[in-house]
Amino acid sequence: MVKDLKLKRMFVENENACALVSYDLTSPKGKNFSGDVAEIWKVKDGKLDSLAIYFDTAEFQKSIA
Repeated sequence: MVKDLKLKRMFVENENACALVSYDLTSPKGKNFSGDVAEIWKVKDGKLDSLAIYFDTAEFQKSIA
């Protein structure tokens, strides 16, 4: 579904990072749409320990319908 993505802003502090990203997507039915997400990254011992992605699920559901 992901056609392209653009990093809008990134914040890094010690082993934590937050990326604000805009995704260009195509639904399974061929509809193109864009969505902004926040990605929260945590690193432990030099390796990715966790990644959480937050986005508007209601808007996403409308876009893929």
